[in-house]
Amino acid sequence: RARRVWYDLVPFLVIAMLTLFIYAMTGSPAWAAITLTMMSGWELLMRLGVIHRDKQIPVLLIMAGIMLSTLHQSSLGTLFLISDKLLPVWYSAFLPAMFFLSAVLVAPATVILESLWSSRAFGRETETRLLYRLSRLMPVFIGLYLLLRTADVVIGGRVLDTVSVTPESMWWWLEIMLLIGALSVFATPELSHRTGGLLVGALLAVAGLVVNRTGVAMVGMSVPEYAAYVPAWSEVVITAGIFSIAILAYRSIATWFPVFAEGPVGLVQQEKPEPMAAAVARSRTEPEPQGG
Repeated sequence: RARRVWYDLVPFLVIAMLTLFIYAMTGSPAWAAITLTMMSGWELLMRLGVIHRDKQIPVLLIMAGIMLSTLHQSSLGTLFLISDKLLPVWYSAFLPAMFFLSAVLVAPATVILESLWSSRAFGRETETRLLYRLSRLMPVFIGLYLLLRTADVVIGGRVLDTVSVTPESMWWWLEIMLLIGALSVFATPELSHRTGGLLVGALLAVAGLVVNRTGVAMVGMSVPEYAAYVPAWSEVVITAGIFSIAILAYRSIATWFPVFAEGPVGLVQQEKPEPMAAAVARSRTEPEPQGG
């Protein structure tokens, strides 16, 4: 009974947390009220039987993933819309949209990269068919992002800033070339249908996102009055420790929990018992031992 009460409350707890998140990110009571009304109405319609509830498709979690990622990435890009905070080659009025689109772009690449590395680390068979299907989306996402990036530079009149020989423009071209390389790999069936090609394309896409974020947050910043910042050794150690803890946590979960389809990596799968009919048929075909 207590477990049933908890199951009944979980959807509304998710709705409440998402409503608070929407209000915290937007500061708009109207958007918070719209979120609360839509998600609560959807849940009530499913409970009343008007809308079929599919247990294999967690609708509220899907909504949560869309809202959290959209607002997080777009808000992160909005932080850099302050006037004169970025140099012209990196500044854009469409930074929120480009931050979100670049995050959508790198999501399949990250899944491909992590899947290939985890298969190698755990000695598992690579899920090539699933990764090939996932890689089909990459040319579309990369093409849309490059189109938006190029159109923004042309319409904004910043073409001369991109061709000038400065660290900021060279960093901008590095991002573009990495993404063009990833687009070439994923758009070529001879490369994208191979594990090595998937690995190279995913690495190029992830590297392009890293260059973009560092370009906006570091290289493209217009702060000539501040001295250069070099991280201390303790900050480097702490950052490496955080990544190490994340890797160890992932390995522990994959080792002892059924993350993969074939079961936990660290547990020996018990051999399935032989069906009775197969055992009887096998016993009939085996020769009987002759007496001495």
